[in-house]
Amino acid sequence: MARQYSHLAKIYSHLMKLINYKDWAKYISVLYDILEINDPGILELACGQCAVTKHLQKKFPDIISTDISIYMLNECDAPGIKRVCCDMVNLPFKEKFGFVFSTFDSINYLLTEEELKKLFTSVSSILNDEGYFTFDVSLERNSIKYQKLLNRSGKYNGIKYVQKSNYNKEERIHYNTFKFTYENGEIYEETHAQKIYEFEDYFRILEETDFNVFACFDSFSFDDADKKTERAQFVLKKRE
Repeated sequence: MARQYSHLAKIYSHLMKLINYKDWAKYISVLYDILEINDPGILELACGQCAVTKHLQKKFPDIISTDISIYMLNECDAPGIKRVCCDMVNLPFKEKFGFVFSTFDSINYLLTEEELKKLFTSVSSILNDEGYFTFDVSLERNSIKYQKLLNRSGKYNGIKYVQKSNYNKEERIHYNTFKFTYENGEIYEETHAQKIYEFEDYFRILEETDFNVFACFDSFSFDDADKKTERAQFVLKKRE
């Protein structure tokens, strides 16, 4: 995953230019307030280029943002953000946090249930007993809805790109393949895969972890999610 983003990182902001990161950050901020967290220790997983982080930085000046890709972290254009390159299934921190979050279906990049369990174990080890872990996941309806829209091509900063999106319903894997052509003629390809778990899978897997599902919302709202939801927002709390 880290090396896969070596080329995509150069055009990622262009590809994501229509994403409203400010509203996404506002939703995370409101979640934090609703949960009545009184801990300044905040950790972000899979932050990418810190597009959400920079909208939270004023409210949470001590936020630490992490990502597995050094290429993505190096494209961050917001000064002063504390960034750590690490794998979210093996977090290196000794300190405890009161709030851990991830956005933009980053959890879907964990392709096996074992990886998901490792994530939950890793987060549990650095989350204090009263803390919360929240993340969103993309569900099947989201993949079906957007797979055709993500077939696109263009040019940015001298790099020509072609993106092909395909959801394999049997594998429940959503593939995004990118072809990059540089001005010197060099061509590279990257394929990114996301596992589209069934809605009920998350609840079943979490039963084998230290977490309870405190809430599960239809993303960007506070309505209960269900298997017909396109994107679900999980809020977890450690078992007592």
